[in-house]
Amino acid sequence: MISFVRFITVLFAVVAVNPIASLETGYFYRPSADEMSGIAGTNATYRRSPCPALNALANHGYLPRGGINVTEDVLHDVLMSVYSLDETSTQILLALVPSMFSLDYLGTHNLVEHDASLVHTDAYFGEDPASVNETMVDDLLGRSIDGKTVGVTEVAAARANRLANCIANNPECTFSASTLKIAYIEASIFILGFGGNVNESVGVDVARAFMSEERIPEEYVVSSTVISFATNPTTHSRIHFDSLTPTTDMVSFANCITAATFAVSAFITSPVEGLDVNLLPEGTYFKPSGRLVSGVVGNTAAFHRSPCPAVNALANHGYLPRNGQNITKAVLGPAVMAVYNLDEASTATLLALVPDTFSLDYLATHNVIEHDASLIHDDEYFGGDPAKVDNKLASDLLERGEASGKLGVTELAAARKARLANSIATNPNVTFGTTQQTLAYTEASILLLGFGAKTNESVSLDVARSFLVDEKIPNGWARASSAITVAEVRATVANIIAATTA
Repeated sequence: MISFVRFITVLFAVVAVNPIASLETGYFYRPSADEMSGIAGTNATYRRSPCPALNALANHGYLPRGGINVTEDVLHDVLMSVYSLDETSTQILLALVPSMFSLDYLGTHNLVEHDASLVHTDAYFGEDPASVNETMVDDLLGRSIDGKTVGVTEVAAARANRLANCIANNPECTFSASTLKIAYIEASIFILGFGGNVNESVGVDVARAFMSEERIPEEYVVSSTVISFATNPTTHSRIHFDSLTPTTDMVSFANCITAATFAVSAFITSPVEGLDVNLLPEGTYFKPSGRLVSGVVGNTAAFHRSPCPAVNALANHGYLPRNGQNITKAVLGPAVMAVYNLDEASTATLLALVPDTFSLDYLATHNVIEHDASLIHDDEYFGGDPAKVDNKLASDLLERGEASGKLGVTELAAARKARLANSIATNPNVTFGTTQQTLAYTEASILLLGFGAKTNESVSLDVARSFLVDEKIPNGWARASSAITVAEVRATVANIIAATTA
């Protein structure tokens, strides 16, 4: 038995290393302003967002307390269990975020974060988007008519005041139709979700706990019935209507409610189509997800993507059209050269594979560019979306580099060999002729040279994971210092083939 003194010493040492590691789910711990940030791409210990509902979930441990690597599955379950959102409403919100993200992602301006927020300062003024403006909180809650609750009337008045203030003081104020929809959805969740879906109101004390402290208060009672955006869009609409200044030209109350309900219902049907992603500056990361994106050839989804993570990353960052449609060679060529530093000859070789104008799903045409035995996509035979990353395949690839922390020629060769063997064993229609081999080994070469920035024919696991799984250009990544030539690509191809057959 160890001594009591030693036990206490060890115990405090553990707590000092990770003060929140032992906290149970539900226990409230809010990191200090010095420890956390909501700035998109921050490397702070704790990531937070402009959304008090999500921050509260992280502060209570229902989401990862660090606010990092939040998965769609985890978020799905806690939105339904803690706030009693129904399945449809939950899916609407999940469509706004990638399958895995950190909370600071929501701080990206004009993505989910927006001007004229009820409790956050506009991005123009340079404040951390996760920082709560207590003056705004006091203004919102101080509008309570009965001194006990706030509801549609009070929130509508606060909305109107915030927009007027934004227009008057922010020379870059943006409050487009898509921003309006998000703002009123947020206001509705504030009333229905925090208020437990009771009489379209929320108690002042409960509201302050959520909005100011980002804490789920003890007196909070989850709604006894599930909250559905689809069946109650008029809550959002009444906030919108009540925030308008009546004029002699205004049509009837009923018609206003109908029009506002239609606008909100349109957002409920297609939330990300309602977002004007073109407002996002070039370089800002936004990856569409769910039913809003597809790589199936000829699809009608809002966002088109391909089986090529390098090209998808260009679209996700706005170097190509964010919807992945009507891309011209005149746009693709300069983007590939600028971002990945391929030389003119290498770029011309890639451009020869596509029409003058195309959408990203074209690249999924089987045996044109998409091919069997892909490193991170399932074979076409199995009927999946060709742009969807197979997480099991991606994990298998990345695990091969765990010992060294990187992928190199040896790891890529082993992965290529294993994938082909698996396809031959499981896919009766497998095709891996000269064309497919050329594409597969060229892709592997560009993975090492392009993503790895020509660093000894290798790429770090973190960079590889960001490009291959998240289809994201990682923060701090730098392209190769010299242009990648056709000769270099061919040399690395030869090295991978040699290692495969060794």
